[in-house]
Amino acid sequence: MLAEIIPKIAGMEAEEKEDSKYYPRPSLAGPDRCIRQMVYWHDNVEREKPGDRIWLIFDDGKWHEELTADWIRKSAFQLHSEQMLVNMGSVNGSELKGRIDGIVTDVLGIDRHYEHKGINHFTFQSYWNGSLPHDYITQCCMYVAGLQKVNPEITESILLIKNKNTAQFLEFLLEYHPDAVLVKGCINSIGEQKEINQLIYFPVGNALAKFEEIERYTIEGTLPDRQYTMSDWQCEYCGYQERCWESFEGEIEQLKENVTLNDGVVKLCKDYLAVNVILKDGEVTKDMLREKIIHAMKEHDAKKGKAGIYSVTLSIGHSTRLNKEMIPQSILALAEKKTSYEKLMVREPKGGKNNGI
Repeated sequence: MLAEIIPKIAGMEAEEKEDSKYYPRPSLAGPDRCIRQMVYWHDNVEREKPGDRIWLIFDDGKWHEELTADWIRKSAFQLHSEQMLVNMGSVNGSELKGRIDGIVTDVLGIDRHYEHKGINHFTFQSYWNGSLPHDYITQCCMYVAGLQKVNPEITESILLIKNKNTAQFLEFLLEYHPDAVLVKGCINSIGEQKEINQLIYFPVGNALAKFEEIERYTIEGTLPDRQYTMSDWQCEYCGYQERCWESFEGEIEQLKENVTLNDGVVKLCKDYLAVNVILKDGEVTKDMLREKIIHAMKEHDAKKGKAGIYSVTLSIGHSTRLNKEMIPQSILALAEKKTSYEKLMVREPKGGKNNGI
């Protein structure tokens, strides 16, 4: 009873919020956020409504932020200026404003901008393993740019990311300059540190230019190119996916034929076919070697052994596949989803080493 009604209430409340309308804001400023999606949003194009449960997830994020803030307040650090409004520039003559999560003052009295994010386990792991949260970094840079109009001495930002599945933390230290941001390094909850020292150029300038582009596309009634393929998760979870891709097949059909491509494409085609031959030969060789090793293990009556420095184990693996013949056609038809994609074929003329893909 309650489990069913709570998500519905969250969905109804979400529909009443102003945040459902598009306007330039720091959380949309990063390069990974699809610009085509935002043009649709700005144009008030109807999109598929997300499930009500998504609003509970967003609400959980706000409480994660408050819980973390409470722990910081119990430390020697001071967290203050929470939800302070800052002005980060202008888009088409309108001020771009946003509210910061706060400023952290350390024991030496140094102020740093503070931004909190709560994310899933897999994304958390990808950041620790080397991926950079470009959208979050851009958001931090915009806030620091705004803060510097009030306090020019604030040059650093702490991006604190919480793993919502495990309650672990990951902290990125950013040093902002007018034309670039230096991602200095990160540290996790058990004190492991990684130096990064990577520069990202013009984060704020690029973000403002992106918002200007959205305005231009809206005024002209045009759309930017698709930023992702249909199979990317960004498209899979986008409420505009159907609208965005409905003209895709027609667009491909309208492209010209018998076009002479430049020398750069010649090299790309040559490399493409060469790599394909290597991959095919490698798969054949791998399968052959696999069978020989399995045969040798059986000859030695072994399921586990050592071959010099190598450990070899032979065991039974299992996989599960759907038997479509056992599924009624009416149900199978509902479950199947047609996906279009760009199919590429590259061929050499007859007599060449490669016969095409």
